[in-house]
Amino acid sequence: MSSPSRPQYLVLVLLAALIMLLSTAAVAQAGSLIKAACPCGFHTEVMAIFGGFVNFKTYCGFPVYCPDCATLAVANLYAEEVSCAGCPGSAAVPYDHPSLIGRPGDKVVASWNTAARLGRALKLTDGEYLCPVCKKFTLRFTHVGFWD
Repeated sequence: MSSPSRPQYLVLVLLAALIMLLSTAAVAQAGSLIKAACPCGFHTEVMAIFGGFVNFKTYCGFPVYCPDCATLAVANLYAEEVSCAGCPGSAAVPYDHPSLIGRPGDKVVASWNTAARLGRALKLTDGEYLCPVCKKFTLRFTHVGFWD
């Protein structure tokens, strides 16, 4: 078999580079953009959760409930101490905790594999969660996009 010509060689190199790029992109996962809303009127702005290309090893944003100030906030679950930004030192509860889930949903709204760091994969569904305002299990999360 003869060696490939220079143009054929360049095509092979470019094809190999494209395959490597596409396979790398499939492994990486961007963060999710979500919103939360309750029939009582409570709603959030868009929240950027999980991590992006630059910070995924040190940052894992996730919605938390702060019992001290009764708010929903995004906290870094990879931090040594997970707390609400408004109440440093408070024990914020991540929204995947069973005490905040009234009814699990069937459809996954957002998920991230954090088993190696947190011992569990993080997941929000289309179920019903505790609303920080009315205290009923009527809060719902929706996916609105991705960030990186």
